[in-house]
Amino acid sequence: QQMEAPFKKRLFPLRLYLALEQTKRDGLEDIVKWMPHGRAFKIEDKDKFTERILEPYLQMKEYPTFVRQLNIYNFRRLSKISGDDSSGACYHEYFLRGRPELVGRMERVVNKGTTVRPAIGSR
Repeated sequence: QQMEAPFKKRLFPLRLYLALEQTKRDGLEDIVKWMPHGRAFKIEDKDKFTERILEPYLQMKEYPTFVRQLNIYNFRRLSKISGDDSSGACYHEYFLRGRPELVGRMERVVNKGTTVRPAIGSR
């Protein structure tokens, strides 16, 4: 199967990983960034993220679509209990800075009528 637009066709976790790396190089860490420990990322400004990051970096037009993809790939949100800068950041055991090869292990979660609510929602 030939890929016409390789970046566009990549799975969401890899596109997100590459977008985080590119936004860092582009000096956009005031909008979205890896946490210092490299095990989570955080959206610092949802409005700017929607305006300046979603379409050019992730080929998405709407924030709810982005959130749906996070849920499909079973990302979780760090609770505010810790009270530090990482509260509200999103993480997945296979989504680690410096380890792009791990995103290939991430699988889509099929939700068949369960009543369990996702950990991440649009606020």
